Amino acid sequence: TRATAENASRIMQDEGWQSAIVATQFFHISRSRMAFKQAGIEPVTTVHADYHESRDFFGLGREVPAYIKYWFGG
Repeated sequence: TRATAENASRIMQDEGWQSAIVATQFFHISRSRMAFKQAGIEPVTTVHADYHESRDFFGLGREVPAYIKYWFGG
């Protein structure tokens, strides 16, 4: 996620783009938005699918520690 945000930031600077839309799973939006803001991309708009799957619970569990790590710059 961080590498994607940093790469997008470089491309956006080269192209003169001013905002981004992040399309990802619902549980990944908060960390994605944070990574893009940390990479200097604002505003960041997000979108996700309108359905959920049982494997989303695994993703939710993974996102909590990952979000905390990003919060502290890790």
